[in-house]
Amino acid sequence: MKNKDFENLQYNDGLGYCGELAIAFFDEQLNVYFSIETEDKQIADIQYESYEKFKENWNELQKAIAERVIKYYNEEERFTYGPDDQEEKMIWWPEINTVDEVKEKIEFDGIIIPNPFIMEGKGRCINLTFNKRWGDPDFDEDGLGIKLVNEEIVEIGYKDIAL
Repeated sequence: MKNKDFENLQYNDGLGYCGELAIAFFDEQLNVYFSIETEDKQIADIQYESYEKFKENWNELQKAIAERVIKYYNEEERFTYGPDDQEEKMIWWPEINTVDEVKEKIEFDGIIIPNPFIMEGKGRCINLTFNKRWGDPDFDEDGLGIKLVNEEIVEIGYKDIAL
């Protein structure tokens, strides 16, 4: 394999290469799920390139991700469901307006490099998944998904958009 981060991944029929990756997220070292989707054991050049460019831009991307999570949370998700009781509602939906508050409320969970056919006509693609610490505790599996194309955030929503 062309990249040392890919060496410990295991090939699984129907899924591609899967494993864990050590990565820092706002200076906290984490092990996250790492997947390269492929149907034939061959990692395409565009997948290698997507990952290399992602890593080159990771420090800047983290701040952009936090800022987009703030906007998404406050404009699209906050108070969209949950209890009617005002006190309980404020527990479900805390104030999140700063990067530090975002860091307390999300947990970086995974990196998915999609199948090359998904990238056709788009460019380099990386999908990221996060667990969240707001809303109903039973809804954590919904988490957050973020799609990157050419190292730019193009979509944010529930985790399933990244899967």
